[in-house]
Amino acid sequence: MRSFASVGDSLGRSTDKDEQLRPAVLPPRSDSGSSPVLRVIRSTPATSRSGLRSSPLVVALDLPSVHVEPSKPILDGLQIWADDVAQLVEQVARAASSSTNSAPSSSAQTSLIGSRYFARGSGSSVAASENTINPNVQASSEVVVKLGIQEALLRLLVPRKTDNSAATRPFHIAASDIDLLLELRPEGKDETVVTLGVSRLNIQDVDGTHSPTTLLYMTNANDLVSATQSAVKVRFVSLTVPETTSKESRVKVTLCGLTCNVPPDFEWLKDIAAFAKAPPGVFESVVPSERTCVSIKTVDTSILITAARHAGALVAHCKEFDFATDVIGDSLETALNCSIASLSSYFLDDLKSVLEESSMGKQHKRSYSNNSVQLMRQEKTDETLSTVIRRESESY
Repeated sequence: MRSFASVGDSLGRSTDKDEQLRPAVLPPRSDSGSSPVLRVIRSTPATSRSGLRSSPLVVALDLPSVHVEPSKPILDGLQIWADDVAQLVEQVARAASSSTNSAPSSSAQTSLIGSRYFARGSGSSVAASENTINPNVQASSEVVVKLGIQEALLRLLVPRKTDNSAATRPFHIAASDIDLLLELRPEGKDETVVTLGVSRLNIQDVDGTHSPTTLLYMTNANDLVSATQSAVKVRFVSLTVPETTSKESRVKVTLCGLTCNVPPDFEWLKDIAAFAKAPPGVFESVVPSERTCVSIKTVDTSILITAARHAGALVAHCKEFDFATDVIGDSLETALNCSIASLSSYFLDDLKSVLEESSMGKQHKRSYSNNSVQLMRQEKTDETLSTVIRRESESY
């Protein structure tokens, strides 16, 4: 029996025979034995832009490691469950808003003429006294959910269609230092904000010969500079335009320090698209956005394009790339804004020879560094001996 999802020290145990196909992007874990931590708090009232003070509900969850292995039937069930939960939440919110709108206002419930003020009952008097003591504090419907994962491995069991035969091969997505922030109705606005940050990312596919093919990986090794930068930043905002019922979505993606490997075979894209396709009838009640703003920015990214029958490759490095567009409902026009700060292209005759020379260069650099350290130590020793000899000659 296999587990669909594991939380805790899940990445340290082997779950299948192809353990060697696991991406090596995750850093070594400490032996401190960290465990999941869940915190639910009601934050102190904070002043919003409107001048009112609200206290949102904050749910924070920290996980040391997560290992998920969904198959196609499990993913279909999760999508059906998510659709049901979304419809339930929408119905509850609609019922709550309708009851709030139908309730009489506090000004209509209280009267300052004689004993009528005290005839409203204790509930109205308590509410009136609370509003009198602190009129700026209001009940907030804002909910903040924060999820932190030190290391995660997503192993998709994707059905493959090759030569009229269906086979299942894994598709690995490994990430570390994941920060997910979900904000529902921030500052009372009809918005949903999702912010995702990933420090390191590695994506691998397994071909028909069960050999891993790296599709996306970090260009440089982890150092003090790259440790402070996130490889992937995603911000998604879904809102309702004020005083209207139209939906608007905003997506902003930032990539930093990544290399994308483009293999000659694109069958894996069709397999992933078929794997992620929702079952019939799911998410049909979701109101589509009338306007979607997309913004993509890349910093120090590279693209490696290999050929099917040639040993060479094309490498393109972009220092900074900005792309923005607005997708508007039934509009027949689409405006694209693209800017590239610096672009370099390299044509390689033999990719394997370049990789071998690169590895030899690293070894030579390492040996040269060791020789330099030894030479500096020898010069320091010679200088010390010369100083001692000079002092002895002067004393003589």
